[in-house]
Amino acid sequence: YFPLTTDLDIHFVQLGDFEEPDVRNMNIEEKWVTFLKDSDNKDKEEIVNKIIQENEAIRMAADLLKEVTSDEEMREKIWARDM
Repeated sequence: YFPLTTDLDIHFVQLGDFEEPDVRNMNIEEKWVTFLKDSDNKDKEEIVNKIIQENEAIRMAADLLKEVTSDEEMREKIWARDM
């Protein structure tokens, strides 16, 4: 309950408990959570792509995610760190 700094907020979200509303009614936090939760879900690809197109910051995150995951060496490092 103590602020770390006036320039930083940290939010914890249980992704498993999040059920996204219709993409037209999402606020920015819901869009980020949907992107984080479903960016690799083929069933939600259309929704995630719409969110990426609507928001520049999320588009930048998606581009970075593509760059990192397309590099096999980087994927292996991430997998090793997670293990």
